[in-house]
Amino acid sequence: MPVFYVKREFFEALLKGRKKAEMRVGEIWVKLAEKIRNGKIRPIAVFRWRDKVILREIYRIEIYPSIRRALASGRWKLLGLKAKTYPEAVEEIRKLYMNKIRGPSVIFWLRRPKKTDFST
Repeated sequence: MPVFYVKREFFEALLKGRKKAEMRVGEIWVKLAEKIRNGKIRPIAVFRWRDKVILREIYRIEIYPSIRRALASGRWKLLGLKAKTYPEAVEEIRKLYMNKIRGPSVIFWLRRPKKTDFST
């Protein structure tokens, strides 16, 4: 299960249902996404902020060659960002990653888990 460490604002957006997807940038996330697709890792996302935890089911994964492509077509509106426009969303994501990470972007689409038993 992937663990996503998020800022408070994104954790609260997830709690309130405004955040429907999580985006990550870099080759390591592409490898993780492929393992989830192949069934090697369970499609349950663990979101952490301080000592609080939320579980979400990953029901779809999309891989894009860049941040701009990943945020296109209004997908940025479902990430819980403060941005009001597409260019603002691109800039906000770049600031989150401090312009250090480049490469492919992965969007993990989330929903509340259907099962409550996550053992095994």
